Amino acid sequence: MRLALYLDSIQQTPNVWGNNYREYAVNLGRQFQQLTPEQRKDAKRLGRMRIRECGDLDAAASHLVPVPAKTRRLELAFQKRREKASRWPPETPACPRCRVRKYDIPKRSWPSQEMAEAVRLSLRDPLVVTYPCPVQSGFWHVGHRKTPKNSI
Repeated sequence: MRLALYLDSIQQTPNVWGNNYREYAVNLGRQFQQLTPEQRKDAKRLGRMRIRECGDLDAAASHLVPVPAKTRRLELAFQKRREKASRWPPETPACPRCRVRKYDIPKRSWPSQEMAEAVRLSLRDPLVVTYPCPVQSGFWHVGHRKTPKNSI
């Protein structure tokens, strides 16, 4: 969005085409690099002024970059997962605190380790583990093992 705003600030039509944001960025980067150094300097200065006037980059440039179709499809998939979570039976409730990070939906709680273990085995993913819920005593979650943040 920043490159599109810079180009728009000097009356250049941003070249926004592609299937995703990465392709947009590549095409906008090429277009920006084709400008003379003086044009790039003016574009940055004017673009930064527009960002300050509008309050943030989204407000200043969101109208210049279309949302790719893939992003819309992902949002629909997330909505379906959230709807599915709302239909879980009462014996496997949603955890009030634990969440699936990727989709930002609550984790499903299993009332026994045996039930959670059966689900884990059906997933056939060697990286998935069962672990006790830190919030609800007596309930279990199925998920990927957490790695410490400082280990690399």
